Amino acid sequence: MIGKYAPPGENNTEKYYKFIKKNTGVQDNRKIKEFNSIEFKKLWGTIEKTEGWKTGSITEEKQITAIKKIKGTIVAYHVTGLGWITKGN
Repeated sequence: MIGKYAPPGENNTEKYYKFIKKNTGVQDNRKIKEFNSIEFKKLWGTIEKTEGWKTGSITEEKQITAIKKIKGTIVAYHVTGLGWITKGN
């Protein structure tokens, strides 16, 4: 996953990979779908920390017109005039 979504041409992929391993405790090459709920929560939190996620707000002129979910959790919003906004943006 890291190589696909944090490719070396755009990121320090090796550093990202080590940070994820250190903070999740997952030390093998399992697929995300094989993670238990605790491992997945640690992974998601680590990605948010790495990407600099913080709570934000949408002004009154903007309107959420659609959402994207992964495993029942909202991961992105489509906002009028802005397009898709993910939790990491």
